[in-house]
Amino acid sequence: TFKVQASNAPQGEATVQVEVAGTIYDVALDASGAGTLTIEHGNAEDVYKDASSITATITGVSGGKYEAVDFDGASATANITDTETPVELTLTATTGGTENDVRGVTYTLTLDQALKNDITVTLEGYDSPVTIAAGSTSATFTIDTRADDFYQQADQTVSVAIKEVLGADNLEKLNFSTEAVSATVTDDADITT
Repeated sequence: TFKVQASNAPQGEATVQVEVAGTIYDVALDASGAGTLTIEHGNAEDVYKDASSITATITGVSGGKYEAVDFDGASATANITDTETPVELTLTATTGGTENDVRGVTYTLTLDQALKNDITVTLEGYDSPVTIAAGSTSATFTIDTRADDFYQQADQTVSVAIKEVLGADNLEKLNFSTEAVSATVTDDADITT
């Protein structure tokens, strides 16, 4: 909201012309010479960086029976502060099992809301970057585990952690944990006859 104030009260009706982004608005002055102009800034509450500003400039005055009006330099700028709405990114894994049941551990990267652009996640424990496509909220990948056999061996633990997220520079804030997410495949007891 912009406020207009004349140094002297008008005699009769008076209107101030105010230009905002190429549009002229007529602002009526009250008996004290004051008027207001409210402009919708158009910045919706979202997760993207979109701080902005609006400048209003007086371009003319009509009515009021003023002898002369000086509005040179009568301009004001309103800054619209961007609020911080975070996006949550999580990494989960399928639960482990025995060698007989499990042929790999599947991991899922999940966003709490779809984004308008791709983001790519690099990981510790998995060589290839994983991309969550624009408009989607998740992506999966699988790490192979050893095949079932008849030999005794230690349980196999698979561990993956988020290392870096690319393509998120336009977000106000992205929350994610860098702690490893693990799943264990247990050696089963296959019988040799």
